[in-house]
Amino acid sequence: MQHELEGLASLAQGQSRLYQLGGNNYLVYRLSDGYYATEPKCTHLFKSLAKGVIVSDAHVQCPLHKAEFD
Repeated sequence: MQHELEGLASLAQGQSRLYQLGGNNYLVYRLSDGYYATEPKCTHLFKSLAKGVIVSDAHVQCPLHKAEFD
């Protein structure tokens, strides 16, 4: 299924933004090869990944304990 997300085109490389779609929240981030989406919270401590670091291999790193999610 394909959806258009408002403001996605303005997302700069290395940036992320939270979106809600169908009642679910997603963290969408842009890399040099495209856009990626993941759950917005760390499964360990349930903290927001929106302030996490995007690492080069398309993973988001939790700002609290450095676990990586893709």
